[in-house]
Amino acid sequence: MTSVKFYRAEDGRLTGFEACGHAQNRSLGGNQNDLVCGAVSVLTQTGVNALEAVAGITPAVELGDGKLRCMLPDNPAGDREKAQTILETVYVGITEIAKVKAYSRFIHVDEISKQ
Repeated sequence: MTSVKFYRAEDGRLTGFEACGHAQNRSLGGNQNDLVCGAVSVLTQTGVNALEAVAGITPAVELGDGKLRCMLPDNPAGDREKAQTILETVYVGITEIAKVKAYSRFIHVDEISKQ
C-alpha cells in the first residue's frame, strides 16, 4: 500500500508531504507499472520540481526506495503563495486518486497538523 502524509501548520498552510510504500496493484497483470504508484510518483515529483522552478523555493527532500519526503524550509525565500498552490494541487491530486473505488484499497492518505 502507498501511504501519503500531508503536513499542515497551525494556520492551515501545507508545509510538506511524505509518500512511501508501493501500492502493489497487480490488476494490470504481470510486471506492468502500477497505476497508483505511478500517479503518486508523478504528482509528488512534479510538486518538488514546481516548488523550485515556479515558486523559487528549494524544499528539503529525502528520496529513497519507495519514499519521497518534501518539506518547505521554515522561512522560504521564494513565492509562498505559489508554493501553497503547488502543494494544494499535489494534495488534491492524491486525495482524488484515493477516492476512486478501484484504487482506494491501494492508497492511504493522512493529514497531520503541526502544533
